[in-house]
Amino acid sequence: MSRNPVTTTKATAAASRHKLFLPYISLMCIGLSGPLHAAKIFPLVVNKEFTPSTAVVGGTTEMKITITNPNSFNVSNIALTDLYPSGISNGLLSFARPENTCGGVINAFPGSGQLLLTGATLGSQGSSCAIIVNVLAEQAGLIINHTGSVGGTYGNGAPLPNANDASASLIVNGTIMSAPQVVTQFLPNNVGVGVPTQLHVQLINPNAAPLYGVQFDDAYPLDIENSPANVVVSNTCGGTVTAPPTWRSVGLHNGTIPANSGCEVVVNLIGTAVGPRSNDTGPVLSANGLTNAGASGVLTIWP
Repeated sequence: MSRNPVTTTKATAAASRHKLFLPYISLMCIGLSGPLHAAKIFPLVVNKEFTPSTAVVGGTTEMKITITNPNSFNVSNIALTDLYPSGISNGLLSFARPENTCGGVINAFPGSGQLLLTGATLGSQGSSCAIIVNVLAEQAGLIINHTGSVGGTYGNGAPLPNANDASASLIVNGTIMSAPQVVTQFLPNNVGVGVPTQLHVQLINPNAAPLYGVQFDDAYPLDIENSPANVVVSNTCGGTVTAPPTWRSVGLHNGTIPANSGCEVVVNLIGTAVGPRSNDTGPVLSANGLTNAGASGVLTIWP
């Protein structure tokens, strides 16, 4: 009879201890499943496209990669290495001209077959950025380009899961583009010393697609120079014309010749000594990889 009260007392005490600890354990579990695990971590979302999605051999198109952050936190150290398949490369000369709203450092060297991005950043809640590069179609066929994985870090440098590879298709037909045609002349072509004349350089595109990144550097012969003022009369080729007053040269860079059309650069010149002078434009280049050897014209200068 004396043991029952003791046994009952121990059992009651044990039960009481369980009642005291169970609510505490439940709170801990709720805490672990709540704040510490509420923020889910998602990879970046990557999309890729070519505009236009068709081109001819020697033609160009715009490649765009868009990166979006779906997370509730900022992402830094975003990086990608896009190795192009055979058949496309970055535009030649300065026409690759990458645009980048992602920050960091981008490398898309003219003529190379890759695009590199390092150290980019994105804000939270669906923030997006884009990289745009002009690429050259080099061979006919269906070309599929993949970005490769895209990664980044968050917090104190923890890595994000790599984003899934994004791809886009470019159809290149077998039509081969022709080099631009060049015509140059002085108007008038017979002037006295110090009397103004105009140099016309006309560029013609015989192709059904535009020619981009067009450039030439025309170094005049002795005794011809740009006018002291108002040198550039007109430029319908876009890009940048460089022709400083009294210099003996004119240059066009990053010009565009529309499809099946032409454009022209016109500058004011003067002759400084008597005699016939033959002027050669020098090679006319394009980012499409097409080059014309240039054209020449003669100016006769009399006393």
